Amino acid sequence: MRVPYVAMWDSEKAVAEAALAVALTPEPPRLVYQGRELPSDRDGFGVLWARRSYSPGVGRPDFASMYPGRQYECMYAMKCQVCGGPADRNKDGWLFFDWRNELDPPSWPEGALSAMPPLCAKDARLSMTVCPKSGAFTALRVRAPRVWGVGGVSYRLTVDGWRLNHGDTDIWLPKDDPGLHSMLASKLIRELRKVTPVNPRDLHHAVKEEIVAAFRKLRRTLARWSSPRAQPSVPRPFTVPVEDRLNEWLPDPAFLPDSAIRSRTRGSWYPMHVVEYEAKALEIDPEAMAARIKSAGGTLHGERLMRRYVYDPIPPVEGRWVRLRDAGGAVTLCVKTINSDAIDGTQETETTVGSFEDTHALLGLMGLTHRSYQESRRSSWLLDGVRLEIDTWPRIPPYLEIEGDDAEQVWQTAERLGIPETELTSENTQKIYARYDIDLDTITDLRF
Repeated sequence: MRVPYVAMWDSEKAVAEAALAVALTPEPPRLVYQGRELPSDRDGFGVLWARRSYSPGVGRPDFASMYPGRQYECMYAMKCQVCGGPADRNKDGWLFFDWRNELDPPSWPEGALSAMPPLCAKDARLSMTVCPKSGAFTALRVRAPRVWGVGGVSYRLTVDGWRLNHGDTDIWLPKDDPGLHSMLASKLIRELRKVTPVNPRDLHHAVKEEIVAAFRKLRRTLARWSSPRAQPSVPRPFTVPVEDRLNEWLPDPAFLPDSAIRSRTRGSWYPMHVVEYEAKALEIDPEAMAARIKSAGGTLHGERLMRRYVYDPIPPVEGRWVRLRDAGGAVTLCVKTINSDAIDGTQETETTVGSFEDTHALLGLMGLTHRSYQESRRSSWLLDGVRLEIDTWPRIPPYLEIEGDDAEQVWQTAERLGIPETELTSENTQKIYARYDIDLDTITDLRF
């Protein structure tokens, strides 16, 4: 039985209501936990999140409920709700499921609010096959899934402390709602913008194309084995086009066993190839820029130290490198390819891995020797679905990186922040260092 990554298990118990307390502030009294507050207790909106014990895989799964922390992780980082790996994204946007209800706008699915995180293509196909509610939802591609607010339970302040508002056990509030101070959140909500409905057959073809490529590689390998010099007793395995054999063997990729070809961790298959739409504003004042983002309606989503190893691919390719990065919570391995200095000139193929140190050691055993170790500090913000990163690197002034779902979104966000288009660049970090007469390729250890 396949249990979704976001599903709740009956061993994951909620913290008792008695643990809630009142914080008297200049603003309205707000909901807090008694004792020491943990960094994970509040999100970038300042909303308190429900605490639960963490024990996935223990006990029985509750398919109708989502674990708050894992739902937030997948919805914020755009991970697949089933496998926990990167969600599928192409030129039409991220892959979501949604179904219409009485509260949706007439423009549905455009403008719909969703608490369901996105999916990878393989698990989307599987869900359409095995989920009992598959007939009720529609597959969507969403170019601008913007953070809207949170969902959870609402409390009222009484002389005896906080008490649950009966009937308000699942309310959704936008990120600027004054009622957030008395809410215990359990889900992050996104507003789906720039939506395109997806034909289920398109998902079949998306997975099928990847499998075709894998079988072609397998055919070449077996063909070498079956050459007279190598293995004269082994017949050539394929005598018809591999696409025809695939249709015969695999009528529906959703039924492939878990032991089939994989290239991602935690149960998903194929790496996510995306074109990055990003631009940088150089030589900023981090505090002034943070204030500017906040006044425009942006929300802070964390500050952290970033660690990375950089490797050359084998064989080396101009404008391409391998990066292993610890982003202070998620460890990713990716191949970055720089095609140009245009806003859409960078292509990234990325997957989530486990340990930063273990993956580095594994890459060394595979023959990849790192050319440099680098550190930077990052302050992450979100403004209407656009990711804003205030990056500080050793030896150069800080800069702001604006990353959106398309070029128009990047330009519009820069304009909202008062940054002229002429002051933006899409150069990579290596070229930014070169502006200050620093050759990044010659620095093997870059730390603060």
